[in-house]
Amino acid sequence: MKFDPTAQGAESLVLRNLERVEVAYLRAVRDGSANPVILLLDLLHPCGRAIAEDAGRGPEAAAFVAEVATREGVTPILAWGVPRSQARVSLRRAIPGMADVLDQACSAGNYRVAAVAAGGSAVCELRIGPAW
Repeated sequence: MKFDPTAQGAESLVLRNLERVEVAYLRAVRDGSANPVILLLDLLHPCGRAIAEDAGRGPEAAAFVAEVATREGVTPILAWGVPRSQARVSLRRAIPGMADVLDQACSAGNYRVAAVAAGGSAVCELRIGPAW
């Protein structure tokens, strides 16, 4: 899968999961990450699943997919904050080019969300605090 900064699917995924993204950001900061990147992954997508596995969340992702599979119309979405260095490594392996965007500075008061969905991938910047 190639990096597409204008992907509608990934941007839509972020918009539908703003609260989940914000909670993941707050947890990452609480746990000591000074500048986390939020990975927002559609676990039914091969790249989303590969990133979760690469980052050490494979068993959790598999269990989540199995649980959600029993519910009609529900997509297993995983959101969690990781250090920028870890996000770069996991993204670079799955989607070449996407990790390079993380090397660019964020605007003051913002954080990055790397989203992978069936419609593509995108890196978004969100404002710290309620995004909606």
